[in-house]
Amino acid sequence: MDTRTDIRMWLVLAALWLPVAAVQAETLSVQDREEINRLRSAQGYSAEEVNQLLDHVAKAGEKGLPTEPLANKVKEG
Repeated sequence: MDTRTDIRMWLVLAALWLPVAAVQAETLSVQDREEINRLRSAQGYSAEEVNQLLDHVAKAGEKGLPTEPLANKVKEG
């Protein structure tokens, strides 16, 4: 293959890979955050305590772990 073909191939691969990498960094949805904050206030937990847990969930999502099960654990208390 010539150099132009190689460059085009790498550009196509990069274009296909970038959306996949963005999907892997899963974050908490707005609905999950609102529900967790509603439950926090109903159960009497401080915002600082819950924010620390949400930070851990966000960091886990950045590492590629699924955040939905972790958010459910936070909701359960």
